[in-house]
Amino acid sequence: MTPTIASIADELLARSDGKDRFIVALAGPPGAGKSFRSAWLARQLNERLPGIAEVVPMDGYHYDNAVLEPMGLLALKGAPETFDVEGLRHDLTRLKRADRDVAVPVFDRPLDLARAGARVITPGHRVLIVEGNYLLLDHGPWPALADYFD
Repeated sequence: MTPTIASIADELLARSDGKDRFIVALAGPPGAGKSFRSAWLARQLNERLPGIAEVVPMDGYHYDNAVLEPMGLLALKGAPETFDVEGLRHDLTRLKRADRDVAVPVFDRPLDLARAGARVITPGHRVLIVEGNYLLLDHGPWPALADYFD
């Protein structure tokens, strides 16, 4: 039987109980519904405990076109090597501490660019849903992120 978003929310609340910060990775291919499901799951969590959950989108860590073009990667935008994995890892380190507000970037699709500091994660956001294509990729710099996910 496939779990429902409501049952997943219940499971996350149970697993995160007593923790300052619980970070979930939701990974999948483009167009699979990661953003939709992450937002839905955060809503479900926040209906149970207001303000407990927030989404951190990996797309905010896209390199800007002005960076990708001289690297010869503009045509590959969206491929694993076109993301600032070290920047994401740095922010995950700060987020895991759960001791202060952390501003994270969000990708603006109509403008085709990441907006720095577009979302603020507070210590009250005890459950974070980090969503993106390559969060669990097993090569390159991506495996270094696994230790941040509960």
